[in-house]
Amino acid sequence: MGNQRGVASRRMAWSILGLMGGWCILGGGCGLLDRGVLVIAHRGDSGRYPENTLASFRGGLDARADMIELDARVTKDGVLIVMHDETLGRTTSASDVLGAGEHRVDQIDSVALAELDAGSWKDSSFAGEGVPTLGEAVALITAGATVLVERKSGSPQRYADSLRAMGRIGGIVVQSFDWAFLAALRIELPRLRLAGLGDGEVTLGRINALSAMRAVAAAWNHEDLDERAVRRFHDAGIIVWAYTVNRPRDWDRLCRIGVDGIITDHPATCRAWLESRGCR
Repeated sequence: MGNQRGVASRRMAWSILGLMGGWCILGGGCGLLDRGVLVIAHRGDSGRYPENTLASFRGGLDARADMIELDARVTKDGVLIVMHDETLGRTTSASDVLGAGEHRVDQIDSVALAELDAGSWKDSSFAGEGVPTLGEAVALITAGATVLVERKSGSPQRYADSLRAMGRIGGIVVQSFDWAFLAALRIELPRLRLAGLGDGEVTLGRINALSAMRAVAAAWNHEDLDERAVRRFHDAGIIVWAYTVNRPRDWDRLCRIGVDGIITDHPATCRAWLESRGCR
């Protein structure tokens, strides 16, 4: 199951994430057994359920995902809600309820957003699924998995205030493509676990930037990962998650090069495949 660095890093991944209880720091030696490549449900079980809804997060828990990823944005009235797109048209009933137009999340208040249907676009059986607040999503997911929050919009202070109010920092990892945001959030919440989203070449400068903010992980475009890239992260004490990966041939390659987690739209299928190949 990958090289020795990959095995050691997978042990580290479980320890850092505290997935068997408690807080463990990098290299803290929590004594956890190696449990293989983490399965990370992308926007919940988004292959089967409407993405970024409570139904999708329940699906991710039912699929026994180790982590459940979601997207967070800030509303006009400063509430963090779960939504991938800047605008509401693709995944909600905004055009029916609010009228024609783009309807940006940051121009709508949380009360109006609570009236929208966020499930019917996927299938009529999901009619009535709403747009969750980040607090609602975190409360549901942390009962059985770690939450991987991708920051789409909102200030470091807004996230810090919201996460403190939730009282569940130990069950959350925040990731972003905006590493300046992550560095600022690190100052606000020194014990929060951070992951740098990225793609392209894994350079020493990028590794140093992640190390400087004490990021526990790099979530990287799977097409840009090879054994050398994974090794460079591991040598710096950074675990590696690959996004967004839905084909068995890619799961196989990533398992062989030693990644620590796979972000996928199909967590149940991915988990079963990894188990059948001895990657878990």
